Amino acid sequence: MKNFVLTLMLTMMAQQSFGGVCDCFIESHTTTNVFYDQPYVTARLIKSFQLKQRVQIQILQKTVYADNMHVWHKVMVDSVIGFVPAWMVFCLEKDSLAKESAFQTQLNPPTDAKHMKLREDWLRQYNDPKDLKTTAERSWERLSGDPKMLDYVYTQCEKHDVPYESAVLALIESAWFPHNENGAHAAGYWQFIPGTARQMGLVVNDTRDERLDPYLSTDAAIRYLRGLYDQFKSEAVKSRYTCTNDDLWHFAFSAYNRGPGKVETTFHQTKGQFSKYLDYVPEVFGETRNYVPKLYAMRQWLLENVGGIPRVIYRSPADVALQGYQERPVYMGQKTLDIIKGMYWKERDLLRYRQSHIDGILAKL
Repeated sequence: MKNFVLTLMLTMMAQQSFGGVCDCFIESHTTTNVFYDQPYVTARLIKSFQLKQRVQIQILQKTVYADNMHVWHKVMVDSVIGFVPAWMVFCLEKDSLAKESAFQTQLNPPTDAKHMKLREDWLRQYNDPKDLKTTAERSWERLSGDPKMLDYVYTQCEKHDVPYESAVLALIESAWFPHNENGAHAAGYWQFIPGTARQMGLVVNDTRDERLDPYLSTDAAIRYLRGLYDQFKSEAVKSRYTCTNDDLWHFAFSAYNRGPGKVETTFHQTKGQFSKYLDYVPEVFGETRNYVPKLYAMRQWLLENVGGIPRVIYRSPADVALQGYQERPVYMGQKTLDIIKGMYWKERDLLRYRQSHIDGILAKL
């Protein structure tokens, strides 16, 4: 029955849409008794009614008990309170890319012909039908898979008056995956090199690397971006350049990738006009030339596919169980985590399209 239910959810995702913030239900292949007076411990105390194929439920308390087979949730069904195994619970949530104003009232992309062509090339790649899931989609799933993390990114942007496009910058830097150090010794969600990370207050040593902490590195990255913007704004005032706010942020984004010293040289060559930036960056520096166009192509893909438009996403029983454990750690401790981990392993075998999300969680358990 478990295999049937999880497989069925794949086809239901695009068809179901509920009105609440989080709608949960129990689904069974056949009419069967699965609703208990208490978590299954020594005896099955079954409620007197039969479970229909689909029953809308209200989760009262997640992860109230764990035994060798199940994690249990306390739920209400038709005003009756009881317990069900976590693997039988399915949740559909409405989710959107960002807050209502995000990516609608922020920056304007460069409009010169060279930038526009590069942006269109990247957008075409993000929409490539040959890939089951493009880089843009996989990146977004990793970030949006934790609503608290996404909200934290936007909160930090608001706190430091940094545009929401910074969230997209993180996606093109790491695809929101904390890679190990690359050739430039950059690591983490925001791909800090050790020197810059330490400059922003992060600990990077043989025993601790805070670049891999999503919250600490996000705080450092947003502050770093704000510092780059202020640097170019100060240079513009001293040199009496007429720069738009968009120009200053585009130079700040470029400096995040290329380094502030090199970009400051180009800033003065262009007199603060980002539309001329590519005229002064040789084509041999492909990553630098493509950085801002790639960011706006990613933003465009997100706007067209998930931005500002509520979409139904799947939260698996293991997701719900883990959230419950984190909100209220149960007395069985590691044993409960081992059970939840087993649930994720089974889901990964059945739900291949969620493998990156599940692998990321397993790495932390």
